[in-house]
Amino acid sequence: TQILPCLSTINHDPKNFSDPYKFDPERFLDANGKFVRNDHVVIFGLGKRKCVGDVLAKAEIFLFVAQIVLRFKLTPATPISKEIELGLAIRPAPFSINAMPR
Repeated sequence: TQILPCLSTINHDPKNFSDPYKFDPERFLDANGKFVRNDHVVIFGLGKRKCVGDVLAKAEIFLFVAQIVLRFKLTPATPISKEIELGLAIRPAPFSINAMPR
């Protein structure tokens, strides 16, 4: 018998996150703006069935974002809404940015 965790339920548990359905990236920063690790975030799964590419994916995303931030000054083109659309996948509303070469 396979038992698979429901990641959506874990990632949106009010015991682990205040206002879990609000798109709020700042919840992962402390008062000084430093990243705060949260062991309740399970994006890549758990246990034996955990995504085998999670370390590679995180490294690639870091390198990609670092190159963008290094080469461009990013500013919002329009006001950014933190509202989310509920559906099959939970995602933030679309937004636009200006990317000016440094």
